[in-house]
Amino acid sequence: EQAHEYLKHEVIELQEQHAKALHQGQEARSELTSLERAQRLAADRLDELHIECSTWQDKWHVEREALAAECVQKDSELSKAEFWQQTACESDEKAKTCEAAQDQVIMRVRALQHEHAQLQEQHAKALLWEQEARNQE
Repeated sequence: EQAHEYLKHEVIELQEQHAKALHQGQEARSELTSLERAQRLAADRLDELHIECSTWQDKWHVEREALAAECVQKDSELSKAEFWQQTACESDEKAKTCEAAQDQVIMRVRALQHEHAQLQEQHAKALLWEQEARNQE
């Protein structure tokens, strides 16, 4: 009978351990289910982030291409502006040279006009002297 009591006590203890193990198994399965769900959510989010990253990379590529094209255009405009500035400077230098030449021509014309006036005056005096000389004869 003592053996029977001992076995009965052992069976109860094994049943308790079995129940405890079943409970722990359920908790582990529940935790595993939660972890699997979290893993799926993380994988979904990772896919979303990959798509978002790819979209941003595409946008940045397009933006970079547009900026590169704009830089080429601005370089072209700058080259044209530099050319026209150089042309304007050369034209300005030519204009200054022309102005200086004009000033010299104006000064020479004035000198010639002055000489012409002096010659006219001398000619008038010569005519007057000639007239006086005829009158005295």
